Amino acid sequence: MSFHSTVLVLFLSILLAGASPAVGIAAENGSIKARMSQVVANDIAYLRELVRNPQRALDTSRIHGLLEFATQPKTEPAALEVPSLDDATGAYFEGTINQPLAHVVKYQFNSEFPSFLVIPTSIRLNGWDEKPTESVSSILNRLDSSTAPFLMVHGREHEEITPDLVTGTYFRYEVKRTFIALKDKDRRYLISISIQDEPSQIGRKGLVVNDADWIYFYSGIEGVPITGLGWAKSYIYKSLVVNILFEPEPGKSQTRSVFFKWLDAGWNGINMTEHHHLIEGFQRFISGSKAMLESSKLPTSEHLARLVSHVRNLPEEELTARLKPYAEFMERTAATNSDLRRREYAPLIKNGAYLTKATREEREVTLINEYMKAIIGKPTPVGSAPLE
Repeated sequence: MSFHSTVLVLFLSILLAGASPAVGIAAENGSIKARMSQVVANDIAYLRELVRNPQRALDTSRIHGLLEFATQPKTEPAALEVPSLDDATGAYFEGTINQPLAHVVKYQFNSEFPSFLVIPTSIRLNGWDEKPTESVSSILNRLDSSTAPFLMVHGREHEEITPDLVTGTYFRYEVKRTFIALKDKDRRYLISISIQDEPSQIGRKGLVVNDADWIYFYSGIEGVPITGLGWAKSYIYKSLVVNILFEPEPGKSQTRSVFFKWLDAGWNGINMTEHHHLIEGFQRFISGSKAMLESSKLPTSEHLARLVSHVRNLPEEELTARLKPYAEFMERTAATNSDLRRREYAPLIKNGAYLTKATREEREVTLINEYMKAIIGKPTPVGSAPLE
């Protein structure tokens, strides 16, 4: 998952000048604020270095404070003030998915298919460049029978996010990933840590056509699609995401997903990220994840792996033919959408041309995402998914 992150509403400060910063936590939670500072300075910093140096062994005593903080009740979790890290803006968020931990992990961190299948509102595409030596589900399932206090795997993947809600900019980057399965006080945890240490590719112009129906436009053109900012070469300079998943109540089909995130993004080396950008991104991430992971129509993980393999093995002509209804749909949509009718987008959409200049990977993920929508009952022009 990484949620990587993922999930950005960048540069909103330009449009909403004078917007108030995130409020502080309630007075009765002053002790939580103090503990947050300790957790960031000690536990989070320790995990960050662990990902950067995967040959190191984990000392679980170094993250007990983090686990206690994650499980502690909070009055206003999203309002917590998070100390910055290396000049990156921080935020904290908690969400709940009404499925057991094993179910969430099996779909969100499956090595047989990319996680964008179940994170449709945040991730356009992702994939392993260095695959973990063992699946994340496997290390979680082996906890009960293992004599080891924890199980840990590492990997590296590339990721491209969906356009953000305000500017429409989208980014592609690489992240280092570490997953830790451990048991503490009879509770199982899955911790995912992702680090982006190198700047992303230059941000590209996109558009949120309909976020409720997960319809997004990708131009492939560098820049920010806001009048007066088309020239801007924007980047995600660096990010860190720590995601802790656990079941808050024994025997209840529910998973709590706790996030710490730091983001440095903008242009000309200036971090334009504000706290509320991150919170809005978290809310968008959880909304899409819940729609997928809680759906009674979601097929088995084995089915999804076969679906991905099926699309990736389509001959070029067949892939083009299956995407034709989607290209025609985007052309019809552009006729009534002023943002899509921009002059620089016309050659990309006119006469069903959308995606004809996209990479093979970009076209495959478009078809897969549309099939996922069909599976859970959302409208899509491409028809029903195969292998059902």
